[in-house]
Amino acid sequence: LDEEPTLPHFKWGQTKQKLFVTIAVRDLDRDSVRFSFSADTLHFQAFDAGGKAYSLRLRLAQDVQPSECRWEQLHRKERWGEAVMATLTKTYSVAWATLVEDPGMFRQVMDRDWSRDDEKLEVEEDTFFEEHSGYLPQLLDMQLSMELEGVEALVVLARHAACQECKVADTTFAKAAKKINEGIKTSTPWQKRLRLRALDVRSQRGLARELGLSCAATARECTYFVFSRHTGRAAFKFRGRHDEDVLIKMLEPLARQQFQYVTASDVRNIIGPAANRSLLVLRPDVAPDVRLKLNQITPRLDVSVAKDQASWEALSMNDEGARTSLAAAWRAGESSVRWSGSAIDEHWLRMVATPLLADVTEFIDDEPYEVAGLPIAKIFLDGGALDAQARRVAAELSSEYFGRVVFTARNAKLATSDWRQHGLPPGQFPAFAVANSTAFNSSKYAFLDVPKNGTQEFWSGPAKARLAEFLEGVTAGRAEPSLMSEDLPAESTPGSLGASIKLVGRQCRMLVQESPNEALIEAFDEWRRDHARRTRWVDLLVPMLAAVNISVYRLDMGYNECPRDVLATISAGYSGYFFVHAHAKETGKKLQRLKKLDPDVRKVVQFVQKHSTATIDVEQWLSKVEGTLADEDRREKFWKWIADWWRVATAVVVALIAAVAFWRYRSRLLGGSSDGGHIKQE
Repeated sequence: LDEEPTLPHFKWGQTKQKLFVTIAVRDLDRDSVRFSFSADTLHFQAFDAGGKAYSLRLRLAQDVQPSECRWEQLHRKERWGEAVMATLTKTYSVAWATLVEDPGMFRQVMDRDWSRDDEKLEVEEDTFFEEHSGYLPQLLDMQLSMELEGVEALVVLARHAACQECKVADTTFAKAAKKINEGIKTSTPWQKRLRLRALDVRSQRGLARELGLSCAATARECTYFVFSRHTGRAAFKFRGRHDEDVLIKMLEPLARQQFQYVTASDVRNIIGPAANRSLLVLRPDVAPDVRLKLNQITPRLDVSVAKDQASWEALSMNDEGARTSLAAAWRAGESSVRWSGSAIDEHWLRMVATPLLADVTEFIDDEPYEVAGLPIAKIFLDGGALDAQARRVAAELSSEYFGRVVFTARNAKLATSDWRQHGLPPGQFPAFAVANSTAFNSSKYAFLDVPKNGTQEFWSGPAKARLAEFLEGVTAGRAEPSLMSEDLPAESTPGSLGASIKLVGRQCRMLVQESPNEALIEAFDEWRRDHARRTRWVDLLVPMLAAVNISVYRLDMGYNECPRDVLATISAGYSGYFFVHAHAKETGKKLQRLKKLDPDVRKVVQFVQKHSTATIDVEQWLSKVEGTLADEDRREKFWKWIADWWRVATAVVVALIAAVAFWRYRSRLLGGSSDGGHIKQE
C-alpha cells in the first residue's frame, strides 16, 4: 500500500478544438478508474486486477475548459492494456506543440495518437510580442504591482494568437502604444501617467484565468483591461478599437489623477455648467474598500476625497443628505449636488457619471449609455436660433428625470439616419425623441407635436411641460413606438383618386384600417432594379383604378417603416403590392399581399380583380397598358435612332471638314504646286 503509484502508458492526439488522451493499463479494474480536470491539469487514478495502483497527473501545456472535459471506457484493447480515453476541450482553438509543460518527465510512457490527430493542423508561431516589444513590453504576473507604480493606470492587451476576431484590435493597441511612447518622449503630461503593456495569455496563464479570458465571438466583444494603482489587481474592461486615434482618445481620461484631496473651494472652482466631467467627492473617513467599487466608473468620473471633516462640512452646507452620505456628486454641466446615501449604489454611480446633457457626435460617445439601462432622450439641433432654448429645456428635464432617463444632444445634420429611425420628419428642428436603449432594434418614440416652424413661443413656453408629459408616457409604457417616416405630404387626402399618393410610415395603420375606399399600395425602395419601367405602367394603371374608385399609394421603404402587424417589409431591391379593403377595421377584412415580388402588370391587375368589389376587365386593361407602353417604346426607339443617326452624321460632317481643312493647310505649307504628281524644285 505504501508503494508509489505506477505511471501508465498514454498517447495523445488533437484537433483544433479538442485533445484526446488515451491511457492504457494491463488488466485494468474498470470500476476503479477516476478522472479529475482543472484548467491546467488532468489527473487519472486506477488499479489493475491485482490491486496495483496507477496514477497520471499531467500539467497541460495550455488551458482547457474543465466543465466540458469528459472520459469514457474504450472496448478496443490497446498495446499496453485496457484503455480509457479523456476528451478535453481547449480554451483556445489552436494547435498545441506539446501536450504537457515538461514532456521529458513522460518520455518513457507517452506516445502520439496519430489516428486521432488532424494531419492538416500546424503549430503557428506568434511574432506579435517580438514585433512590438520596443514600445509595448510584456506584462508578467509577478511584476503587476511594480508596473502600477508611478502611473494612474496600467492598460493591458491580453493576446492569444487563436483569437482571430481580435487581431485588428490587437494591432490597433500596438499602434496606439507606439504613438503614446512617442508622446512621452515629447513630454506630453497625460501620457506619462499611463502605461501600456501586452499580456501573453499562453505564458501568463494564472493572470489570464484571473481575468476570465477567452476568445471573443465577434470583433465588437474584444476588450482591453485597466488596472489602477488605487485598486490593485481589480481590473475593469473596455471595448477594443479599430482606430488608434479613437483608442488614444478613450485612453486619455484613464490618465487623470484620481482620489486627490480637495477643499470646498476646490470643488466650487470645478463644478458648474462649463464642467465637461462629473465630479464625485468622498467623505474623509470613507472605508478603503469603497474605492474598489469606484474603479470601473472612473473613466467617466473624477473622484476626489474631502481633505478633512471641515472641508466635508463646508461642502454639505447643513444639507440633510450629507449627514449619512458617503459621497457627494456633481454631474458634468450641473451645479446642484447629489448625495449617495449611506451606501454607494452602482446605479447611482452610473447616473452621476452621466453628463447633464452630453453632446454625442460619434459612435463611441454613445457607449456610456449602453450600460445605463435607462431610456435615452435625444434633442436634435441644427444650429438654428432656437437651439439654445431647446438645450435649456432638455437640461432642466435631465435634472428632473435623474435616474429615470439620460439626455443627449445631437447634431441633426450629422445624425440624419438617427432621427429618421426615430420617425422624426426632416427639416423640423429642434426635435425631440427617446430610445429605450442604444441597440439598433430598440423601441423608439418621436415627439411630433412641435410646431412645424419650431416657434420661439413653443420652446420658451409649453415645451417643458409637453415634453415631460411625453416622457411620462414613454417611461410608463403607454406610448406607442414610432417608426421611420417621412413627413406627411401637404396634398395628402385619404381616398384621393386620379393620381398616385405618397404613403409615409406614420399613415400606414390609419390607411390599412380606415381607408374610405379600396386601395392598392406599391411598396419599394430606391434600389429596385426596374424602377423606370415599373413606375410607367403603375402610372398608367392609376386613372384606370380611379375609374372604379380604387386609390393608388406608393410607399418608399427606404425612408418609411410600417408597423409589422400592419404591413410587412419588402426585401431591398424589390417591389411588393398590397390591397386595402374599404373600412377594413370596421368590416373585419384583412390586408391582402401579393406573394410574388416584382410581379408583372398582368399579375398586379389580376391581384386587384381578385380582391376588389369592382368589375375589372383584365384583358381590356392589359391591352390598354401594353399598347401604351408599346407606343412609348416605339417613340423612344425612334428618337433614340434619330439621336444616334444625328451623332453619326455630325461625326461624318466634322470629319469631312477636318479633312478639307487639313488638305488646304498642307497645300499652303508646301507653298508650291504639283505637276504630274511631282512638287516643283527650286
